[in-house]
Amino acid sequence: MPAVGITGGISTGKSTFCGCLREIVPAAKFFDADLAARSLPELPEVKQEILGQFGGGVFSPDGDLNRTKLRAIVFADAAKRRALEQILHPRIRRQWMAEAKKHRNSPDFFFADIPLLYETGGETLCERVVAHDYIWPHRIDQFVFGNEATGVGDQVAQKLEAFRS
Repeated sequence: MPAVGITGGISTGKSTFCGCLREIVPAAKFFDADLAARSLPELPEVKQEILGQFGGGVFSPDGDLNRTKLRAIVFADAAKRRALEQILHPRIRRQWMAEAKKHRNSPDFFFADIPLLYETGGETLCERVVAHDYIWPHRIDQFVFGNEATGVGDQVAQKLEAFRS
């Protein structure tokens, strides 16, 4: 089955949409770029690159990535955001391309939840693309509400508002 890319901005409901697809098409295979991004810092070579770019302050004494600190850094500094993207995005792309290739001749549907699909040229690997969107004021509320436990607050919401236009 060909790959179907699912994309959209931050907090537009892509994960919720994929959850609905999982219920409708239980045999479908899925790739979640956000999940892949969260697991990559566990790899020693990725951890070393993050240390090199951001220093040890983004890791706990136990060696776990402090996502709240890293998020604050990359939301405040576009160059740092690009540096993190250069560490993570090629690896994520390789992972989902391998999954798409593996499922290309499979009878199962394959959906790839890729937030930056067009920005990374990933749409060329998809037979179809679903662009999921959500009304903007609710997106900020959803993002902040969904990330309260991680320390995301009004400052990040204001930055998200700036991205809107």
